[in-house]
Amino acid sequence: MPLRGDSRTTAYSHEQSERAPDYPVDVTEDELWENLEYFLDEVIPVAEEAGVDPALHPDDPPVDSARGIPRLVNSVENVRRILDLHDSPNHGLTFCQGNFSAMGADVPETIRRFGDRIHFVHFRDVDGTA
Repeated sequence: MPLRGDSRTTAYSHEQSERAPDYPVDVTEDELWENLEYFLDEVIPVAEEAGVDPALHPDDPPVDSARGIPRLVNSVENVRRILDLHDSPNHGLTFCQGNFSAMGADVPETIRRFGDRIHFVHFRDVDGTA
């Protein structure tokens, strides 16, 4: 999409994405939570042993579903729920300021809330809402 000075940038249109065919996947939100917990049960102990700090990035955009598939990392509450699955300093998140802003989160308060679990940060500006 065109930007100032004849430059071009990437863009996302949820409306356009939703017109694409659904993925041939039949999965519920509860099943995704179960799968995520199973994955973290296997990965986080290995990460602890290896000294690795995985950093979960929020859904981009933070919507309830995309192309018929539920999404989990779309709210501050769900991020807390995910981090609570393993109370480990190795289990953390990527603090994408743009995504948390699109969630409607109070960014400074959310940084304070998750501060010790933030493993990576990046800043970007987003136009609009989720």
